[in-house]
Amino acid sequence: MAKTILILYTAHHAPLDVPFSDKKYQRCYEALYTIGESMGLHLCRAPLTWYNEKDNRFDRTWEFSHGQWKISGPVVPDLVLDRTRGYSDTDPIRRLIAHRFLFIHDPAFTRLANDKYGVARLLPQYFKPYQKVETVTELQEAISTIPGDMIVIKPNVGSGGEGVHILNKADISKIDIHYPAIIQEIIDNSKGVPGLSCTYHDLRLMFIDDELTYSYIRTPRPGSLLANIAQGGSMDFVPKEKIPSSLQPIIDATRELFSIFPDKLYTIDTIFDETGKPWIVEFNSMPGMFFPEEEKVLMQEVYTKFLNKLKNILDRPPKKDLLTTVIISSPSDKALYQAFQSDTYRLAYTAFAIEAAQQGVQLYRAPINWYEQDYQTFQSAWYWDGWSWVLQANVTPQVIYDKATHTPQSLVIKRALERLFPLVNPIDFSLHAGSKLYTTQTFSNYTKPLHLAQDHIELETITHSIPGEKIVLKPDRGNSGEGIFIYTKGETLPKEITFPIFAQEFIDSSAGIPGVMQGLHDLRLIFSQEQLIYSYYRTPRKGSFLANLAQGGTQTMVEKNDIPASIWKVVELVQAYYSNFSEKIYTIDFMFDKTGKPWIIELNTMPGLYPDESERPYIQKLYRAIIDTLKRSAVKRT
Repeated sequence: MAKTILILYTAHHAPLDVPFSDKKYQRCYEALYTIGESMGLHLCRAPLTWYNEKDNRFDRTWEFSHGQWKISGPVVPDLVLDRTRGYSDTDPIRRLIAHRFLFIHDPAFTRLANDKYGVARLLPQYFKPYQKVETVTELQEAISTIPGDMIVIKPNVGSGGEGVHILNKADISKIDIHYPAIIQEIIDNSKGVPGLSCTYHDLRLMFIDDELTYSYIRTPRPGSLLANIAQGGSMDFVPKEKIPSSLQPIIDATRELFSIFPDKLYTIDTIFDETGKPWIVEFNSMPGMFFPEEEKVLMQEVYTKFLNKLKNILDRPPKKDLLTTVIISSPSDKALYQAFQSDTYRLAYTAFAIEAAQQGVQLYRAPINWYEQDYQTFQSAWYWDGWSWVLQANVTPQVIYDKATHTPQSLVIKRALERLFPLVNPIDFSLHAGSKLYTTQTFSNYTKPLHLAQDHIELETITHSIPGEKIVLKPDRGNSGEGIFIYTKGETLPKEITFPIFAQEFIDSSAGIPGVMQGLHDLRLIFSQEQLIYSYYRTPRKGSFLANLAQGGTQTMVEKNDIPASIWKVVELVQAYYSNFSEKIYTIDFMFDKTGKPWIIELNTMPGLYPDESERPYIQKLYRAIIDTLKRSAVKRT
């Protein structure tokens, strides 16, 4: 039976008995549908409003068969090809369709590629910078910073030249501007494309995945500077071998930027300045499918290639039945185009993902704010596909591994997740064990008391009541030594202090760990439930008292038999207190004072997955312990 591909568009502006408002596009779609039919595909098209949410189908669609357009339906498509306008990005019906069907493109790709302001900041060497303005005042301020008499003003999202104005600064009051808008220096492209044209232009490069499929020069109609076909521009196709070599760095950088999306169709629109240097104008994830009649052979070649791409997507075998696990992280402005903040994180998570897949678990990673409660899915999530980290749309977890910082906003989402999916670690465990104040109060015989200061005056008062020359200043939550200061009384307080903050007696750990080492240290024990996975001590860099690796510390592994016996009584106390939480991964960090007594520094419910060299031979134990915990949690919830 033929697979059905539905082409989704925003709204039907033609009369109900007319499939297209523009006849030139109708001819091209008729060719596309005919080629699809010859390949065993059934193509149809429908606006958002024809979708029946209740019955999960399109009640009506336009189809072309045997040389005739007709309305048919109902239709439940196998794949939806998104051709909606940019402003439909937040349309709830579109989002629901994207959730329920195989949907091309990934909405995350559409957001990234079509965000002119955002994507220009990712490739600043190839864009003239944009300024975003939301008021008349901001517009006037932005204009004053742009050189020359002419400017470009446009909406941040859109295509076809709609809302784009190229004008003299003095004429800005003569046009209607819809805010927010973006404004940009004009590029003098009057000298054309080197070796190809000698007038105003843009050069469009069309890609299917990473393959440059075809290209053409667009020339504005007389009296206009907008080259879009929808604005009356003309098009002249350019053989691949004649494309200027100066475009290759732009092509390579764009391929790298979009490599995180496995399936994509897009264009790069470029222009050349008066020196012959190319600049990116914008990307388009939904380029027009128009070809003039004289380019019939090229049109058939491109349409066939494109439909083969869609057919391959439909023919892919389903993924192995692995346990879908989403590791939630804290929100990040870079999350949409950067899976990890550093190569260290990338390498560690890659090793973790490979180990997980071998143990029957598919790992995904997503910022917590990508979770959509209405659909009970993550709108996108990163995963390792065997070659690189790529994005997948609409990931529904079976279990969650919590690596996101606790904030009021994240806790609301975590509570919603915990009601539907098993969560490792449980929220209430993380809230208590991850709080320095709570653990200090709970295990007071093995912790130095904390004193809360709301401002500098209160902190100065508190320091006098704490014994010793040094005190520790720290926030209630956090890891990697962030926000922690070792303060010597009488010195100026660090300017970086953020209130409220806790003050605590400094523990002189210079005598070392009894029977293990001498010198400043902390000792970390990593546990899965009540079982020790492994342990190590950390020593600070020279001139510092903070032993965290993120603060420049180094670590050395410690075998279980070498851990001082005085530790285990404290460990048993901690584990007994949290015994009602059955599935958990955590660390207990200790210091030993000059008498050899162990003190709890903190508990960490989100231990790092990225080892240093000494820990590398042991890290598989941690990965496997987490994987086993995730699998047990899923079984228990079931």
